[in-house]
Amino acid sequence: MLVLSWSHLALFSARNIPIFAVMMVPSISLATSEWLEYTSSHWPLEWPRAISASVAEVEAGLRMIANSQKKPRWHLVPCLAVLVLALLLEHHGRVRALRADFDQDRFPADAASFLSQRRSIAPMRLYSSWQWGGYLIYRLWPSITVFDDGRTDFYGPAFVEEGLPAWNAYPDWPNVFARYRVNAALLPLIPL
Repeated sequence: MLVLSWSHLALFSARNIPIFAVMMVPSISLATSEWLEYTSSHWPLEWPRAISASVAEVEAGLRMIANSQKKPRWHLVPCLAVLVLALLLEHHGRVRALRADFDQDRFPADAASFLSQRRSIAPMRLYSSWQWGGYLIYRLWPSITVFDDGRTDFYGPAFVEEGLPAWNAYPDWPNVFARYRVNAALLPLIPL
């Protein structure tokens, strides 16, 4: 089930392929080892035996390392590092590198602060660039929703194609806004 579910997610969205690769290594290596054992004993070819012997040698070396009596406590170093990082995050104001600040030149931080203070009865559905969409979701959701963001693989190509006339200001852009109930826009200033 694990193999099937991660295979489905990797085929559905390219962003899941690295997770699929990490999750499948144990299953694939076990299957490969069993296949090599079978082929080395049942096939007359020499190369499966050579590969199987090499894998067996690596496995024997790894077992020897795992069973050694002198086990330094190096495994504690990552645990301590995570603990220190957790303590630093708890007091995040003291370490500048741990603050979740966004570049004011790349993201509309001032506009998001203004919109977060806005009190209105009508729900706002905001149109902005794809690059800003994720940031605006992070800062303003659930009080304000966005038309789209950078997760185009989830929206699908049809939705992306439908949104391009609005971004390119084609004559049909008001119909796109009306169809998706967009009632506000936040757009970057383009220098003349």
